[in-house]
Amino acid sequence: MVGQCALCLQTKTLQRSHLIGKAIYALNRDDENDPVMMTPERTIITSRQMWQHLLCWNCEQLISKGGEDYVSRLIQRRADFPLLDKLNLALHYAKEPNLVAYSGSAIGIDTEKLAYFAVSMVWRSGVGTWITLGKQTTGVSLGECEETFRKYLLGETAFPSNIAVGVTVSEDLPSRFNTFSPSTQVKSPTKTFSFLVRGLWFHVVTNPDPVFVENFCCVRSARKTILRRNCEKDLIESGAWMLSNTKLSEKLAGARLA
Repeated sequence: MVGQCALCLQTKTLQRSHLIGKAIYALNRDDENDPVMMTPERTIITSRQMWQHLLCWNCEQLISKGGEDYVSRLIQRRADFPLLDKLNLALHYAKEPNLVAYSGSAIGIDTEKLAYFAVSMVWRSGVGTWITLGKQTTGVSLGECEETFRKYLLGETAFPSNIAVGVTVSEDLPSRFNTFSPSTQVKSPTKTFSFLVRGLWFHVVTNPDPVFVENFCCVRSARKTILRRNCEKDLIESGAWMLSNTKLSEKLAGARLA
């Protein structure tokens, strides 16, 4: 399909761009079964991936090399969680009852690639119509951030001064084997986008509080902070409203009864 690439804005042959990258999606499958997809209306086992003609080949590669390939090597895999394994051997610089902070730069993590990936996920979620099941869609509203994100992802500007990216490594098993597409946090004082990718929670905060930037941003904080904690409560809260309404497919309902 020929059209305008959403990133470089040039008219080119558009690829089948995925909201969740193929390498990450493949990890959501086990050896034999497709993953479970949950929407507000329906929860089923499906091989369906969210895609649309969005980017040209060059921009697809830019997104992949900018952070997606890197993140796919750090998240929970079939039997190991490389980033958590690295934290298990690292020294933290701060610790609270349910929160441990590490210096990304000290342990050799390229936190700028983590941030690039986070911004790319949120930007893609906001610039296209992503069909889930039936006529249902998912996405976020970027507002004035859309052009800022685009120029940063294209490499025309440095990391935006009006955003911060927080990265949390999840210790709990449920978070490590689930993926949530980006959504907007309702109770946040400033517009904040959050999503989960197999053990990594990302929070992209617009117009962040200076304290958040100084202590938690993986790019702009002095230590390039990476957090670690049990995120099971966050996972349950994020999915609770869907669980209360979604209808299980016959196959899943049968499995639950069994």
